[in-house]
Amino acid sequence: EPEAAWPGAETAFVQAAQAECQQAAGADHIRDFTIDAQYNRLNWTLLLLPAYVTWYEEGGQVWPVLVNGQIGCVSGARRASPRKARNASLIVGAIALLLILFGGLLSVAGLLFPPLIAIGGVILLVGVLPALVAPIPAIAVWAYNRRSGQET
Repeated sequence: EPEAAWPGAETAFVQAAQAECQQAAGADHIRDFTIDAQYNRLNWTLLLLPAYVTWYEEGGQVWPVLVNGQIGCVSGARRASPRKARNASLIVGAIALLLILFGGLLSVAGLLFPPLIAIGGVILLVGVLPALVAPIPAIAVWAYNRRSGQET
């Protein structure tokens, strides 16, 4: 509606007037610019606001995104990708599992060659850290989407 677009149009008029005054004065900067204008008998003949509408699909649901072509403001649901977070958690978990299995095998092989027990124990301990960190991406994305009120 034109009435809803008026605040943006008025702001554009004020910015244009400020730019004209700055150019006329040959100034690099303007400080404390004010304008006292009255707009009477407004006649809206054409109101076009450039906008780009797109979407993305996540989890079987379509999420619309609107980009204001004039100021570049993006609006729409901001979601973190649960699929990407799950994949990251699985990759870190797989690395942890491989380290733990390799460390365990070296520790068992240490029964035949005792120095391997120490190496296997260190690798086991190193494998515990990614095992503890693995669920963090999935939990963080779940919490972000829930906090944003966009959880499906």
